[in-house]
Amino acid sequence: MGSIKQIKDSEIKRIILGAPTGKGRIRLFIETKEGDILVFEEGIMQNISRAYVWIGNHPKVYALEMQYSMLTEEVKKWGHKKDQFIESSKPQEEIQKEIDEIFSRLS
Repeated sequence: MGSIKQIKDSEIKRIILGAPTGKGRIRLFIETKEGDILVFEEGIMQNISRAYVWIGNHPKVYALEMQYSMLTEEVKKWGHKKDQFIESSKPQEEIQKEIDEIFSRLS
């Protein structure tokens, strides 16, 4: 595992959402106070939102892992991209242990 960096609310200068001219998909731009800009594609935002709502509203789900997957035309839904983030089959308990381990390494 590489380095771990937590970005705190106080480190963010601004957040911009919108589609670049000529592009159909929305992007999320996060500008830090240090001047770095993180750009996230629409699919990433959709999956983070889906996972956040799922964990926040489900009475028994408390941890979720999504992994990148390239779907075939036969498997993917019409109108969706082939590259998707799909929920892994890893048990919540293992995911929670990983979350706790990563969190313990923050400085």
